[in-house]
Amino acid sequence: TGYYRRLGGFTDNVDTGTEDVNRSNLYGGRLAIRYAPTDDLTIDLSGIYQDIENFGVAAQALAPGTFMPLFDEYDYSSFDDFGGEIKYRIANANIEYRFDIGTLTASGSYANYKTFFNSDGTNPYIAAGRGFLGAPAGPGLPSVAEALFGVPVDTLLPADSNARFFASPNMDKWTGEVRFAFDRVGPLELLVGAFYTNEDNIY
Repeated sequence: TGYYRRLGGFTDNVDTGTEDVNRSNLYGGRLAIRYAPTDDLTIDLSGIYQDIENFGVAAQALAPGTFMPLFDEYDYSSFDDFGGEIKYRIANANIEYRFDIGTLTASGSYANYKTFFNSDGTNPYIAAGRGFLGAPAGPGLPSVAEALFGVPVDTLLPADSNARFFASPNMDKWTGEVRFAFDRVGPLELLVGAFYTNEDNIY
């Protein structure tokens, strides 16, 4: 199976002029295969992928000290649209074999998760940077910017500077399981097995 879905946006970025900036595209697919060479043996293979593309954020700019829109409804201002992307990949294999006394199952999976996000970091980071660089390097000393770089803070980091924040959490995960389920004997049920997992996360 496969699918594609488009989500229309409803917010506008008045700075870049982009309309419906928070629109998204979603698409993906799933594949499943079963092989059963005998009545006792079945092999199932499956895979899933999904991509989500987002072209901007949903935001509303408010007039300072009010809950009234600063611009029109569903409008905001930012120097970029700040889209993002998410990718999922999952693969699985499952094997079952039927014995006279129970069922043996072996299963393994791999999952991969990749993301890319960026956002407007101007408000916290530029303000903090200017505050640090503009502060005196010590009693009777010039500012940190002048002491370290030989220029005033307005030259090194102007008040109208912009900052972008990047985040990209990613994951790789392997799992495996082997178990034997004995047939029920009266009130007794017995299951034995082992499980393995290995996960790497990078932020």
